[in-house]
Amino acid sequence: MASPTNIVDLEIEILADIFAYVDDTSPETTRAIVLVNQYFHDAVHLVQYRHRTLKWCHDRGTFVNPLGRRPKDLNSPTSLRGLRHLTISKGQAGSASGGPTVSRAVDQLKDLLSHATNLKSLTWNNGHLPPSEVVRVLEEYHPQCQLKAYCDRKPTNPLTAPNADMALARSPCLTTFEMHNKHDTHSAEKCHRIFQIVVNKAPSLRLASLTSFGINAPQMERWKSRWPESKPSTSLRHFSLDGWPVAAQTLDYWSRYIDIALLETFKCTRGPLHASYFAKAADVLRGLKHVSLNLSPWSCPPETAQAVEHYIATCNPLWTLSLWSWRGKVSLDTILQQHGPTLRDLQLHMREEEMDEEPSRPLSIHELQHVRRACPMLKSLTLDLDRFSSELKSEDYQETLEELKLFNLDELQVYLDSGMAYMQQGALEHIDDEDPEGDVEDFDFEDLDGEHAIQRANDCGGTFNQDDLSPTTIVRAFHGGQTELTFHPPSNTRDIERFVAEVWKYVFGDRVTGPRQVHLKFGEWERKEMPLVFRPDGAAQKDLRVWAKARPHDRDDKKGECEIEIQCCQGKHWRKFTTDYWARTDDELMMIRAELN
Repeated sequence: MASPTNIVDLEIEILADIFAYVDDTSPETTRAIVLVNQYFHDAVHLVQYRHRTLKWCHDRGTFVNPLGRRPKDLNSPTSLRGLRHLTISKGQAGSASGGPTVSRAVDQLKDLLSHATNLKSLTWNNGHLPPSEVVRVLEEYHPQCQLKAYCDRKPTNPLTAPNADMALARSPCLTTFEMHNKHDTHSAEKCHRIFQIVVNKAPSLRLASLTSFGINAPQMERWKSRWPESKPSTSLRHFSLDGWPVAAQTLDYWSRYIDIALLETFKCTRGPLHASYFAKAADVLRGLKHVSLNLSPWSCPPETAQAVEHYIATCNPLWTLSLWSWRGKVSLDTILQQHGPTLRDLQLHMREEEMDEEPSRPLSIHELQHVRRACPMLKSLTLDLDRFSSELKSEDYQETLEELKLFNLDELQVYLDSGMAYMQQGALEHIDDEDPEGDVEDFDFEDLDGEHAIQRANDCGGTFNQDDLSPTTIVRAFHGGQTELTFHPPSNTRDIERFVAEVWKYVFGDRVTGPRQVHLKFGEWERKEMPLVFRPDGAAQKDLRVWAKARPHDRDDKKGECEIEIQCCQGKHWRKFTTDYWARTDDELMMIRAELN
């Protein structure tokens, strides 16, 4: 009787094919596989060049990796044969007049693309449109390659990249296109026109996203009269608009360029809500599977809320439903009755500014149980939690965590307040106590101490220290009565790190399969602009938002341990660690460092 085949008995080429699939789906796992044994290390060596990220270095006149070093093996036969996914990220800009440095960058990239054997995807994320020469070479040598372009700068200078917009619009490789128009640019109208042409003409485009600022009805009418209607694109399936009115007029405008009846996802956020949108959407957006709405209380009057409720109750069953500011607009029963059996992803969140307007932000235990029983296919859940203290004690949430553990989730996302309300309230109270006239300019800020240290700290979310700071309690009128609200100082990162580890271990620690992701967001990380919080001296408080992520440890023998990444200031500051290392004592860490040295 033949003995069973072990994985190490496989030929190294077969093992490399297996690891290539692993590398495409989870590059982090590849880095762990290489440590298993020498045979695995040799097999991974055959696929290690599948992913490359490069950026242009103007000073050195060459492409470098994210660490600023030129890859020595970039053009080696092994590297060119193994390269599958290439990303061009933001680097130093070339000459504004289209001098030799820009030509050198394009020439080097063309040479790399023409010699690569089998490129699967090119992600263009340097801010500008990809040059037409690069697009043509990609189409010639890699016609099946997926091109993903992300633009967040002014339109490309025609001297440095002539016809870049039309080359992109005609390219059969383009599958994803995102454009972010900055509100201070003088060429926003040109950017919108370029986006419109690309979305309408690109034959293989599947996903498009446009971020704008303050688009209104008169602008749309002016553009409609200036720009002719075209045959609508039938390739697009996922479309996102940010900063556009959520109105029937927006649907009418874009239906001139894309067939919106074929969309599976339509996301329109950060724009004023109109009841007309929901009546129109019910008629024309018949194929939607994913819906995302921001029902801001400042743009969602009662008549609009009624239209939202009716739309959610009557639209086709959804796979994904994301509702911000949903309390008082759409009932949980309506959501679950119409969409519960089909939902894979449910996101219910109340904005941080609404803490003193709608005290009942989090889902109750009864509501969580209702969600679990009504959504048998749910894999991702987003909800709110209140902070009962700045120290974030997991025992305060034990009943909620017990219920979440009963879900068969792949991903859990939790929003908590960043402490912004505390900062605002603390500033107001201090001015009222010390300066009844409200004359901020004459106030002596050198006297701030103790609990008022918050006024001079001006820390960001990653460095905030809440020592000597106490919660603030106020009384607000609510639904004909009075409600006592307590605001807590921002939590420091040490408490956040401990808390996210405890949440992950409680919910996912016993499981050994699946993504098992936890995201804790203190404040709305996704928002393009945050409400300004001022100290009494008139200076703006730094960004308090923090995003903590937890995922399983890379090593299989570390069951119950996770890897944590924490970011603040929109990703400018971050650190990553594993809980088995983080939990060590200072003496243990000193011994480890001594051994390594």
